[in-house]
Amino acid sequence: MGKLGGKREGAGRPKGTVAKSTAIALKLKEQMAIRLEKEFGPIMDAQLDAAKGIQTEQYNKKTGDLYYKDLGPNIFAFKTILEHVMGRPKEQIEISGNEPIQIDLRIKESLEKIYK
Repeated sequence: MGKLGGKREGAGRPKGTVAKSTAIALKLKEQMAIRLEKEFGPIMDAQLDAAKGIQTEQYNKKTGDLYYKDLGPNIFAFKTILEHVMGRPKEQIEISGNEPIQIDLRIKESLEKIYK
């Protein structure tokens, strides 16, 4: 009786090719980059306006009147702009208390190998 299963010569996707789903994703990403390049100025203007606070035109459905509503500064928009320009700040974690910290044995062994 011959072998069942295992590596077969010539099986699988040829080297240098990508999966169909990956090719589609790359194509869509390229299309989005092209559109974003064209629209980047207006998008950034809108983001900055939102960060500063904008006035919007509202329509009252009952009376049919048009009025303006001031929206205050959008902190999330401002934070997003800063993070993209300056980089995301590092988060610090503070541990307090009198109880000992439980460390996984594998982590402890790795730390001992590194810092001995």
